[in-house]
Amino acid sequence: MEEIKSAFIISTRPEVRDGLRALLLATPEVDSVAQADTVQEALPIIRGRCPTIVVLDVNSIHCGIQDLIEKIKGECHFCRFIVLIDHAHQRQEAESAGANAVLLKGCPSSKLVAAISSLSGTSVII
Repeated sequence: MEEIKSAFIISTRPEVRDGLRALLLATPEVDSVAQADTVQEALPIIRGRCPTIVVLDVNSIHCGIQDLIEKIKGECHFCRFIVLIDHAHQRQEAESAGANAVLLKGCPSSKLVAAISSLSGTSVII
């Protein structure tokens, strides 16, 4: 499995982006984190950086999860995705779209750390 070096967060809520950024930077696998509040703002940056992990807030995706993941994977083949959902019924859509991990918003931060750890094939202790 490829080592996670960079991450990208897409969320319309600044407090969510800031919290996720702090958590991601606290994990040893992640060296840098960029962020955007819209998909339109994010896509050119993602194309230029090809992060190894993208954290998507389902509320920030207006073009459909499937379309967005396919678009990013078309240019950044090794990118992995964690999708944050509001309701359990969104899990199937995110998994079908190719999300590597799907987490319910509000879950303990340890679940996000575990997801990052499983995507990188390492164990993380925070």
